[in-house]
Amino acid sequence: MESSSPIAVYALGGESPLSQIARIREGLAAQPGVVLTDHPAKADLIYANDAGTHEAALCAGLRRPRATVMLNVLDIPEQLIPPAGDYTLDKLHTMLKRLEQADIVTAISPFVQSQLLRYTNSRSHVIWNPIKDVSPAKRLNGDRPYPQFRALMAGRCRDRNKRFDSIGIPALIMAGFEEREVAVVGGEYPGWGTDLGIVSDATLNDLYNSVDFVIQPTALAGLELAPLEGMICGALPIICYDMSTFGDLPYPRHWGCYPSATSVAFRLRMLSDNPVIMEHDRQYAIEAGRGLSETLSKNAVAARIIELYRKMVQSSPSS
Repeated sequence: MESSSPIAVYALGGESPLSQIARIREGLAAQPGVVLTDHPAKADLIYANDAGTHEAALCAGLRRPRATVMLNVLDIPEQLIPPAGDYTLDKLHTMLKRLEQADIVTAISPFVQSQLLRYTNSRSHVIWNPIKDVSPAKRLNGDRPYPQFRALMAGRCRDRNKRFDSIGIPALIMAGFEEREVAVVGGEYPGWGTDLGIVSDATLNDLYNSVDFVIQPTALAGLELAPLEGMICGALPIICYDMSTFGDLPYPRHWGCYPSATSVAFRLRMLSDNPVIMEHDRQYAIEAGRGLSETLSKNAVAARIIELYRKMVQSSPSS
């Protein structure tokens, strides 16, 4: 491929409202010298954002012979590997065999990169995953679109690994929060709080700018985006120190609660009862959020994808 030729990219990924592939496509389309294609047979680069689309990306009958295949890994669900769960060893083996066929393997965080090294002894590249286009502008202007809400729970709230049922909700109740004060978004209502279902990006941005806390007591996670998006908008993440990506991100050590409802409830009460401390942490969150907005933007993630592809092509003997 000539260096002046545009790079044709075919990008796959889960198409659910909670997936990131739409933002990644937007970021790719904004890259200089890159065009998106709907036909893998015309693609120079085939990118698959999650394990559910790896097989389609590797299908030789659908792609041009010299296309580069990049498979991204969101996580390896260790909590579901027997005997703890039903993610069978056969499923794990199949996933890893597909990764062996990729030209480039990427991961969404250093933790997932370590998982890949542990299970496959293979090299991967961290590209992160893109946040939504959120901003603290409304909070900084004194605008609180949803004054009735103090806290937010977002994502797959019925997933046991997220620990909303065992830690998050009990902690909120212990800390004196009422159901009407806690917004729940994402389409998996956990049975407590004010269910808003799946909301638009604009509404989610307004919620982040309104609440004081984003509750995220997850343990194993490839990358939890809600607390990061909340930070950008000045909402404080309520997280546990055993969250797998705690050390990968700009979370101060004192933000990490012990993984129990009592510990989380204590932090919620401490912050709620001490507005000076809460405001100090909020200012840190907004400042750190500026860096997150750059590192985790859709354009930054897309730029890393294209950079890896270009390096692959340049190092190829036939290039």
